[in-house]
Amino acid sequence: MALRPANPTTATGRAFEGAFEAGLSVAVGVVLGYYADRWLGTEPFLLFFFLIIGSIAGFRRLLRIGVPTDTGPSDADGDEDRGKSG
Repeated sequence: MALRPANPTTATGRAFEGAFEAGLSVAVGVVLGYYADRWLGTEPFLLFFFLIIGSIAGFRRLLRIGVPTDTGPSDADGDEDRGKSG
């Protein structure tokens, strides 16, 4: 049993999913960096490091959501080479 559909059915759903996941990945990076800095006493280096890692993860997820998957033939109408001989 899947907990969420493979692809949202609307553009609004995709936009909400992208915004939520990008924001969450940045927030998780900041929290991890903050507590790692407090634990190791390396303020603010790990905060910036995990902030950058979280931002990269968020942008990567946004790019994956925005790029359509190739499910059809590579040419526009799909029958360019049909019926041609030699």
